[in-house]
Amino acid sequence: MSSLQNQNSKNSLSPTLTVCAALFGAVLSGSSLANEDIKQSPRQDESSFSVGVGTFSVESIYVGGEEQNNVFPILSARYKRFYLQGFELGADLYRDNRLRVKLGVGGDFAGDRDRGDSDELSDMEELDLAILANLSMDYKSPVGLWKVGIAQDVSNTHDGYSFSAGYSLPYRHQKWIIKPDLTVSWQSAGALDYYYGVDLDEVTQDRAAYEADADIITRLGLQVGYNVSPKLMLMGGVYQTWYGDEISNSPIVETDSSSRVSLMLSYRF
Repeated sequence: MSSLQNQNSKNSLSPTLTVCAALFGAVLSGSSLANEDIKQSPRQDESSFSVGVGTFSVESIYVGGEEQNNVFPILSARYKRFYLQGFELGADLYRDNRLRVKLGVGGDFAGDRDRGDSDELSDMEELDLAILANLSMDYKSPVGLWKVGIAQDVSNTHDGYSFSAGYSLPYRHQKWIIKPDLTVSWQSAGALDYYYGVDLDEVTQDRAAYEADADIITRLGLQVGYNVSPKLMLMGGVYQTWYGDEISNSPIVETDSSSRVSLMLSYRF
């Protein structure tokens, strides 16, 4: 919905840090699948470490936004209950063969802090990287993997929160794995207004003030992996994301959907 908005504090963030945050966010789903689907020894169950390289291309939904193409390093580690995965550091609160409950701290990747490097939006205040506390639960059922989670900004960047639910159905055949997945995320007004709102001091002749309310983001993805060796995995993915009306109706947003393609190679020690 469109209305006059109170001016929010949007601190600046260096372009390098912004890009790095986005890269680590793209890694999370791919590196997790690679780590889980390479066979582990009893010793590896206690600790693991993997490195790799990846690349991705993602469309921007912002007015005048450019397609982002990047190459990035991959780092993932786990020791007993503790893990480092992409841009998230955390610990398992409970884990068995079917159920995993974990608590972590990581970056918020629901929005693009660079606004697609759009020249048309370059006069707007730069956005900071929000840090989220994430509580999530994964359940491996006979008919697929179910996930639910809740996240809260703990950095006072936008003070927003979100609820998410997802389902995936991994299929394995010899060295191959195919994993379609669907994720639906409800984002609070604070989070969406931070990324897609327009403050009074950002209004121009072609850009009205706008205050975004809470809404839903839906992502459909397909990952395909190949175990080159017991420790080396090649992983590719295609994703389509749809954004609710509170996002697509913003004067700084050009479209209600975007696509992403990724490719990564990961080696587990």
